Amino acid sequence: MQDCSRIPLPAIILAMPESEPLSAADRKRLRGLAQRLKPAVSIGKAGLSPTVIKELEFNLERHELIKIRLPDIDREERKALLEKTCDTVGAQLCGSVGHTASIYRFSNAAEEHVL
Repeated sequence: MQDCSRIPLPAIILAMPESEPLSAADRKRLRGLAQRLKPAVSIGKAGLSPTVIKELEFNLERHELIKIRLPDIDREERKALLEKTCDTVGAQLCGSVGHTASIYRFSNAAEEHVL
């Protein structure tokens, strides 16, 4: 797996404020809504490239709740990649099953708000 720690991130990503954690009821509702979604972004074996981060940012800003497809790697590596992904884009994990996960981030620019 490529080391992404040396890739410079845009300042806007680094300056994102922490949002309050989702309640269990909110996570449950978001998981239900995410079931019908198709993966908006696929993360390859290269990990979090600048292009992937840009696509995640774009989709989260537009939709708030998105589904992502993860590479076929070990379960612990997938979990670490998910945590790094959420930290990088300022999103919160709603749930994950196998190689698919749903993440949420509030956006003022979203077409319609999920929560």
